[in-house]
Amino acid sequence: MTLALARHLADSTAFALFIGLICLSMKRHGPAARYALWLIAAAKFLVPVVFFFWIGESLRALFPAARVQVSVPAEVSEWIMATAVSAPPKAATMTWFDLLTMVWAIGI
Repeated sequence: MTLALARHLADSTAFALFIGLICLSMKRHGPAARYALWLIAAAKFLVPVVFFFWIGESLRALFPAARVQVSVPAEVSEWIMATAVSAPPKAATMTWFDLLTMVWAIGI
């Protein structure tokens, strides 16, 4: 969740900076064009990219793909389950990216 939020905020911020550079180069155009660009940038903050992936997954249900069934030998299946169960749980740690996201969010 934190990574998805951080990625969305980073993408939206980069997009807003890009729009800002475009608006600076559009001094000759009217304010309506710059306003439209800033409106698009604001909408980018409201609608995360994950939303579009969710819509795509919903549409996938409308167009079912051909299913392929594969039989796995019992030894392989037991080996996979043993490896998955024997792995110790990973402790939750805060990375520099999480810290940077929190500082960015507090600044906003």
